[in-house]
Amino acid sequence: MYKLYTDKTVLKQEIDNAVKEKDCIKETYPAYKEALENAKEVYNDAKALQQDVDAVLDGAIDPFINAYLKSLNIKENTAV
Repeated sequence: MYKLYTDKTVLKQEIDNAVKEKDCIKETYPAYKEALENAKEVYNDAKALQQDVDAVLDGAIDPFINAYLKSLNIKENTAV
């Protein structure tokens, strides 16, 4: 019998190292908060597949980057 393995390591790291609202660029926080909530949902879902983890991480990249830029005193990422 095969057992599916889902690697949630990066999700856990992002959740554990979440940026506080006061440390974010004001305009980026709503998108960051939504991405973080999606990450928590998938992390806590025992039936989540690797494709679910990958999808939530793909959607979270820009919000996470923009939030971290503020914590480093760098302007928002505007690269497309």
